[in-house]
Amino acid sequence: MAENGEEASAPTITEKQVEIIEETWVLVTGEAQKKQQNLQAAGLVLFYKLFEIAPELQELFPFQGEELSDDNKKLRGHALQVMETIDVAIGMLHDLPKLTDTLEDLGIVHNLKNVQVASFAPVGQALIYTLGQGLKERFTDEVKAAWVALYTIVQHYMELGMKEGLSL
Repeated sequence: MAENGEEASAPTITEKQVEIIEETWVLVTGEAQKKQQNLQAAGLVLFYKLFEIAPELQELFPFQGEELSDDNKKLRGHALQVMETIDVAIGMLHDLPKLTDTLEDLGIVHNLKNVQVASFAPVGQALIYTLGQGLKERFTDEVKAAWVALYTIVQHYMELGMKEGLSL
């Protein structure tokens, strides 16, 4: 867990922002029967945008060097995995200590895979872009601010985990 000095500067999220995230996430995931399909489709949008923003990051993924297309099974699988992770994180928004511990653990895993902290910013940009594409006119400034607040928490605690991973 983070040390006191780090906790003091930890990002926060309001109940209203949590409510906004939960309401808009349902619009992204859609009905239960198509949730996995919708998550995968959103994940593909995220990765296409990520590699447009930062093509060098492709080398970090299991599909490095392969053609990026909807037919790429590794890309589709990882896209779904990332979006399912976001889905789980949203489910933990009412239990922030559990969420932050999970994010720190995820940071340790990413550290072991040689992911650099600098790669978080383009991922955040790609996520916000993806949400904007999916929500269209519903992606208001207030909605965007809520999602940015969530991603700021994600990034903060994953970075703490990465630092922790360096000391293991």
